[in-house]
Amino acid sequence: MLTRALLLAVPLVLASAPASAHADGQPIVRMAADFAAAQRITMGEGARVAIVGDAVANARALNGAVRGWLDLVKWPRATMLYGTAQATMLAASGPRPGAPTATRGLVPEVELLSVRVEPFLADFGSNRTKHNRWYERNRGVLFLSSGIRWAANHGADVIWTTTSWEGGDTRLADAVAYAAGKGAVVVAPAWPAPRSWGIGLNGVYDPHGLPGVIGVGVVDLNGSRLEEYSAKNRSVLLSAPGLTLPTTGPRGQRYYLDSGTAASGWVVAAAAMVKSKYPKLAPSLVIQALAATARRPGQQGDGEDTITAAYRTSEPRAYDTSIGFGLVNPAGALKMAADSRR
Repeated sequence: MLTRALLLAVPLVLASAPASAHADGQPIVRMAADFAAAQRITMGEGARVAIVGDAVANARALNGAVRGWLDLVKWPRATMLYGTAQATMLAASGPRPGAPTATRGLVPEVELLSVRVEPFLADFGSNRTKHNRWYERNRGVLFLSSGIRWAANHGADVIWTTTSWEGGDTRLADAVAYAAGKGAVVVAPAWPAPRSWGIGLNGVYDPHGLPGVIGVGVVDLNGSRLEEYSAKNRSVLLSAPGLTLPTTGPRGQRYYLDSGTAASGWVVAAAAMVKSKYPKLAPSLVIQALAATARRPGQQGDGEDTITAAYRTSEPRAYDTSIGFGLVNPAGALKMAADSRR
């Protein structure tokens, strides 16, 4: 979700989190420490992330990070608000001339691909009727499938999409399999299903329901599922907070991401970190490292080194459909990926 409200937002590295916190805030504080530890190892250098959804502007805040563009929609003209906000969550280089309010991204040294496969309401001048007509007449699943393939063919290590469609279309499943064959990890939020689809809010659909896709659940500060933004089903592999995060628009404006978009962005950053250090690691092994090292609320081992504590604990890797294997832990995933290569 994208907003331009003047809200108090949490910095992208959660640096303002206190070193010690009450138990109800500990899961997010611990995740902040895991990201800080991972950022000391890599800032995403060498990894390429494709944003498949809205277009990404070549904004000052991104400092030339966008290395390729594809626009399958073409009309209406893209305002590039949503895609640029996603991009700056990952790759913003921080305040600079022309973008004094720019944030610093989670992995500011990644390269980006902009792959536009759907228009957003702002592209139609906020005319909801025109917006709805496009979706009634479009070839959206073809665009999404083609966009994933294009990203894979242009060197994407991680493909991030927040676009979803009803399940069962083999073109989308084939595109995801093709991307995996090219070495790309696909990440998507596990949104609740639209009521109009008649499969229930927790029904499974695509692409997050497809094999090989990291479906991301949304949690609050306590590590509990946010039902409004996150389905409870087998597609949820990992979770991350849907906290409101500051990002930057095409012309340096301040925007905010939250819900499933923000949550999936954390996981995209973690996957990019792993691919940055181990670019030849198969997508299945990247996913395994992220899943095996995820932290569950209440997990023991908080006092251990943040890089190794995630999977050194003897606690079994429990899974449930509310939060998957737990909160993403890039430091632990980097350590496990390193060990898997020995």
